[in-house]
Amino acid sequence: MYKKNVLHALNALRDTLIHIGANPHRIDLPRPPGVLKVGVDDFIVSHGKKAEKAFDALPNVSLFLGSGITGAALLARKFEPTQYVVPGLIPEGLSILAGKPKIGKSWFALALVVAVASGTRALDFYNPEKAEVLYLALEDSELRLQNRLKKIASIFSGAENAYFYCTWNRVEESGLLALERWLLEHPKCRLVVIDTLAKVRKPPRNGNSYYEDYEAVSALKGIADKFKIAVVVIHHTRKQESDDPFDLISGTTGITGSADTNIVLMRDHNSQEGILYITGRDVTEQELAMSYVDCAWKVLGKAAQVYTTRTQQEIIAAIIDAGEPLTPNEIGAWTNRKPGGLSKTLDRMLRENLLSKPERGKYQVVEHKSWKFAVEHSPKENKEGEV
Repeated sequence: MYKKNVLHALNALRDTLIHIGANPHRIDLPRPPGVLKVGVDDFIVSHGKKAEKAFDALPNVSLFLGSGITGAALLARKFEPTQYVVPGLIPEGLSILAGKPKIGKSWFALALVVAVASGTRALDFYNPEKAEVLYLALEDSELRLQNRLKKIASIFSGAENAYFYCTWNRVEESGLLALERWLLEHPKCRLVVIDTLAKVRKPPRNGNSYYEDYEAVSALKGIADKFKIAVVVIHHTRKQESDDPFDLISGTTGITGSADTNIVLMRDHNSQEGILYITGRDVTEQELAMSYVDCAWKVLGKAAQVYTTRTQQEIIAAIIDAGEPLTPNEIGAWTNRKPGGLSKTLDRMLRENLLSKPERGKYQVVEHKSWKFAVEHSPKENKEGEV
């Protein structure tokens, strides 16, 4: 509450200055490691006679115009390349890891924690560098965490690098400040996992849902950007179906839009196989086939090379059940999907040689393919009730 009041007062002062024709600027005083707050008096004492010159050298940001740059300066500037905590999967920044309840999201996250903390292979596919990790397991007990660790890491060489908390204040209840302070005290930390978003964000106020979702994720993204670390937040998906797995992430696009990386983990409860969908600003868009055996996740390879996706499976099954090539409208009727929503999937299946077009506007299955479905298929009843 105190922090909100201070920000409100500063914003009010900014607006007043702009209203009278001033161009106010903000200057952020540098903070030594382990120090949460620095005042002008602290800055003067630490710099002595050189305080004025040091103050003038600090970067400032116009609160009226913001900060800008010419195209020439932008093209000439050299930026550090994107850094990954788990190369190819988890870059620095805020990542949302979403999936249905009880399909193994926490096991997936714990596998990343163990891999980064010990510097060992993750998901039998990725090779992260060893670093400290913070895991906020807010839906678990210490006993459950212990049992899970023993199950997936009987020999945990990096145990001293992993920190586990089963309770943590919500963001608006000093949780964000606590996270910042913890990171200041652990500069070697490269990964923070929060399980789950609902446990750290403030409850929705039935106001502007998009703004509330965006605000909840942006606050955590700010921490990731400030400390140049990866923050992975576990979240849930909706029950409805969609051709785009990222549309299934619960909440508004304020969540997916403010995150740097979105990851959706899909698996049927009665199956050991699933798919990991990855997209983001700094990662290559991927669809990976996954195996889930004895609570251990493993990457099998590209999904298109291992087995068809759920939507592809339904399309293939519909054409096989119909016994003849089908138009998009007919495929939509067989799969209970809108034909327009199938166009991207159909185009991709043509490119991947899963389907062919024997005549204009109709699709048929490529017969030489040996299909491996992530979800078992049972023939669909047609409109006459026949199987």
